[in-house]
Amino acid sequence: MNKRLKSTLLYLVGAALGASLLYLALAKADFAELWQMMGQARWLPLIGALVVVVLSHWLRAWRWSQLLDASGYPVPTERTFAALMFGYLVNYAVPRLGEVSRCSVLIKTNRTPIATSAGTVVTERLIDVITLALFLGAILLTELQTLAGFFTAASNPLENLNFTYLYLLAAILVLLGLFLIRFRKRLMRLNAVQKLAAFLSKLVSGLLSIRHLGRPVLFGILSVGIWGGYVLSTWLFLQAFPQTEGASLWFAIILNTMGAVGMALPVPGGLGPFHAAITYTMVLYGFTETQGANIALVMHTSQLVLNILMGAVGYGYLLFQQPSAAEIAASEAGE
Repeated sequence: MNKRLKSTLLYLVGAALGASLLYLALAKADFAELWQMMGQARWLPLIGALVVVVLSHWLRAWRWSQLLDASGYPVPTERTFAALMFGYLVNYAVPRLGEVSRCSVLIKTNRTPIATSAGTVVTERLIDVITLALFLGAILLTELQTLAGFFTAASNPLENLNFTYLYLLAAILVLLGLFLIRFRKRLMRLNAVQKLAAFLSKLVSGLLSIRHLGRPVLFGILSVGIWGGYVLSTWLFLQAFPQTEGASLWFAIILNTMGAVGMALPVPGGLGPFHAAITYTMVLYGFTETQGANIALVMHTSQLVLNILMGAVGYGYLLFQQPSAAEIAASEAGE
């Protein structure tokens, strides 16, 4: 199976999964009740939630700038913000392609090698995964009895796993490793291998850029601020409607964490998994499926429209940006 066909099939599977989950979520929504709910909405916390979302994105762009600066390719925060929003825009069409897209645009605007910027993005994502794992751990420790419905309803993923394929994969990897060790000198003479090695070297350099941060305390504050902003925006969304305005900040943490898990699935824009995660988490905490589905629709749709608009504006802004003399010099020195 060639690479393009495999990517297409994976995209179709993800899109089908998202469409199925979105259908199930929308089936629980009551649009008449949703319209009534919007009529009762308190617009100050609703607008505040969207403002906090934008600020969280800005903090993420600022943090990304810190990593790029540490890797030797400084990029102003306004450009990383525009690139980040463009990446979110692309993700609504093809999941995970946005991460590549936001790195690609920095080649034109700042002469930042894609391998280096990709390495910093991977570092970012690792930090986010660790943060999400910490949130999940805290929630499971305190809310295990309430969330048990998720685990009892799910089948054991290892139940039907054929370990023969895992053993075969392990054997292939071992043989491949031995082959590379045995013929490494001959392989390194090949032009393609040398280019691959150079690319991997820059990728690793981007990954390890966190070791060279000029202001590690600021980096930590930004990381806390990003996730704090996500939680605060979720809480403000809940405060905007009479049906959920009494929700606690802890419940907002739970809801934000479960929604983040849904967004992490390889589905365009989290369409479906996010709605399902929000809906059924709210059901576990005493809300109706209709209320959960309506809140999920409001949260996701408002952010989708906001991100699409900012992504389009961000891309337009980047079209007119050119690298400075210092950025060109840094690029040439790193080549």
